[in-house]
Amino acid sequence: MITRTCTASALAQGPEVGDGSGGTRAQALRARREALKLSQEELAFRSEVHRTYISELERGIKNPSMTTLQKLAVALDTTKTALVRETERREGKAP
Repeated sequence: MITRTCTASALAQGPEVGDGSGGTRAQALRARREALKLSQEELAFRSEVHRTYISELERGIKNPSMTTLQKLAVALDTTKTALVRETERREGKAP
């Protein structure tokens, strides 16, 4: 249970101030979407999340709730856990 809480919080955190990367969470989400060759509009349709919100997530402006994260994971044919692990891998925190 502690691992789930810690890993979920990694995805919910915004980008580091001044890191210039837009955040690893945002990068992981965008990379998965692009790997599936989906537009933001198509991801929005599949996940029932507004397209502008997808854009804000990918730019590191907004942080997804667990409900939104689940919707995105389903739309991206993956799991919340896999999205969190990719975020942690990009942050250098994955085992």
